[in-house]
Amino acid sequence: NMKVICQKNQCNGCMACVDICPRKAITVIDSIEYFNAQIDISRCINCGLCYEVCPNRSMPDLISPLKWYQGWTMSDKNRKISSSGGIASELIEHFIKKGGYVCSCVFEKGEFIFKITNKLEERGQFSGSKYVKSNPKGIYPNILNLLKNNKKVLFIGLPCQSAGLVNFIS
Repeated sequence: NMKVICQKNQCNGCMACVDICPRKAITVIDSIEYFNAQIDISRCINCGLCYEVCPNRSMPDLISPLKWYQGWTMSDKNRKISSSGGIASELIEHFIKKGGYVCSCVFEKGEFIFKITNKLEERGQFSGSKYVKSNPKGIYPNILNLLKNNKKVLFIGLPCQSAGLVNFIS
């Protein structure tokens, strides 16, 4: 027996529900057009954590931005190889140099997945915009662990993934 977390064909695929479920009762079915997060009710303990973390069911408390910034890198080399002006590359480099960790999407072994690093030599793996179905499964607990250990983490992802992360760590 299965039931869905959000309305059929409305799941954004952030995978926060998969990561938060203590019984591993959630599977996200990925068809070409839609995601659907399904709960195996034989494993479910009705804790409700999946509903709480889902951005479609529980929007994070957001504060409207007071200012909007946009920009690009001053490095001609980086700007020429970047999809969106190279600002993410500059933020990543600065963040790592200041002792932080960066988490973003990478294309690896034919899949778009998320990785975390604090090594400058690994920053290149995050280059290029990836506005695609990507899988952050497993990354939220790793980020939470770093934050609990007083580490700073820069997360670069889609809005739905960012909302899932905010709900997961709240």
